[in-house]
Amino acid sequence: TAQRQMEGTGVRVDAVPSVEEALARAEAAAPTGGYQIVLVCCDVLGSACLEAAGALRSAAGAADDRSVPLVFVLDHNFDVEEGLTLPPWAGVLTRPFFLSTLRRKVEDITGAGQANAAAAYDAVLQGKHFLAAEDNFLNAGILSELLELEGATVEIVENGRLAVERFEACEPGEFDAILMDVQMPVMNGHAATRAIRALEHPDARTIPIIAMTADAFVEDEKAALAAGMSAHVAKPLEIGDLKRAVDLLVEKGRS
Repeated sequence: TAQRQMEGTGVRVDAVPSVEEALARAEAAAPTGGYQIVLVCCDVLGSACLEAAGALRSAAGAADDRSVPLVFVLDHNFDVEEGLTLPPWAGVLTRPFFLSTLRRKVEDITGAGQANAAAAYDAVLQGKHFLAAEDNFLNAGILSELLELEGATVEIVENGRLAVERFEACEPGEFDAILMDVQMPVMNGHAATRAIRALEHPDARTIPIIAMTADAFVEDEKAALAAGMSAHVAKPLEIGDLKRAVDLLVEKGRS
């Protein structure tokens, strides 16, 4: 999943099927700088998994337990051995996950999110042009005002079908991203996203589509991901969450 999601971002992911192969790959890469993040997929997170992950982190060139973040990837949050204590600079994600979710997890692990968020994302929305699908008049007005304050512009349509039609008619590169409400009449956000991804438009498969929904449970994120959305932000919208998603999907996606 991570390898597929990183395509086009400039981030390289080496995926191997066993701990033994991962150790060999990490040891081979160590002399040339090693790895910056170690993702460990496991059925149940227990002591054996922690031990293998620690060996991987060392083989990856870590000078200590706080130089290479560890992210354990599970199918469910409850697949963690009771009473288990994670090592330093480690966290847990459930799959499938958004690339933006992985980035926030790494920031939480390293503390980078708290230390650098304000400076790093301050002007990320400036000059951006968005297409937004939002059926609630009040929410649409708030969204427009928030983006205007950040130096961005937005064209708002009231349902998913209109979003598909407007995107199909737009010029390549006209919109930097699509902000897609999930619960809408006529055509909901998931259906609209699938329709956009199926278009012959040059940007159809690459334009970031950011889900906006009051439902922030893991299953809701999984449904958005399965529909072809690129990230998930909760409503009411926090501008910081949108800045992080745009920074990752638009700015770094182009670099």
